[in-house]
Amino acid sequence: MTDLKTKVAELTKYNNEYDLVVKTIEFLTQNQYDQPKLFDVADHVGMTSGHVQKIFTKWAGVSPKDFQHYLTIAHARKMLAERETILNTSYDLGLSSPARLHDLFTKVEAMPPGVYKSGGQGIDIIYGYAETPFGRTLIMKTKQLIAGKLQYGVCGIGFVDESDADALEDMQKRWPKANYVLEEQTILQDAKTIFAPEKWAKEKPMTIILIGSDFDVQIWRTLLKIPMGKAVSYGDIALHLGKKKGASRAVGSAVGRNPISFLVPCHRVLRANGEMGGYHWGISRKRAIIGWEAQY
Repeated sequence: MTDLKTKVAELTKYNNEYDLVVKTIEFLTQNQYDQPKLFDVADHVGMTSGHVQKIFTKWAGVSPKDFQHYLTIAHARKMLAERETILNTSYDLGLSSPARLHDLFTKVEAMPPGVYKSGGQGIDIIYGYAETPFGRTLIMKTKQLIAGKLQYGVCGIGFVDESDADALEDMQKRWPKANYVLEEQTILQDAKTIFAPEKWAKEKPMTIILIGSDFDVQIWRTLLKIPMGKAVSYGDIALHLGKKKGASRAVGSAVGRNPISFLVPCHRVLRANGEMGGYHWGISRKRAIIGWEAQY
């Protein structure tokens, strides 16, 4: 019983801290032109300045004041500055900068289109929940027996806003005929690595499994070329893939269908003018991820 109470207390603390971060980000965003001070933020969230500073800095790696800079249009445009070359450059992994850690860390495969068209029929997907820097998170992995050996690949990452059941239902709609199995401990270990860039290593890549239409997979593979601290627009992706003028809307829809949040960085796609655009898991979380990544 004591262990259960301790665990519940830890999870409650974690969620409360992320709630504080979100409230702070929303307040800073809504009042960015007024340049609010720390005491303004503290008054808004109903806590002391010292507490807000401590929790926010622990989470973001920077103070609320510095984080505010990451939420401005000026910073967004700086992220977009190299968009013309980002998608067209072949990166030499041997010369990769820290911003390229994401690419060193992941190995990407795609399920045959028929699996997507059949609604995931015939595949096993294990899932579980974990507390992460962006709130409670649902993580899903395919489980396949290949050459007599079980192999896994992350196929879904979504965030819990209302309830675990709602988050699971949202993801299951993508592959309604797959077989889903709850395996909490496996997922907890993966979460500790996925959301800790300091633990990423090219020697131990995380396998990502893309399950979607041919067009969707093409878009999601392109997203993986966007390094931390950079961004591209929907139009940039369309041009990169040789799509006709006006294809930005189709690209935007495919970006919105990305099932592997964070690892497949759809949050790094902005509008051409630097505005955030939409995000399946909420615009505040998109801002949080972009700002959190800035510390790396």
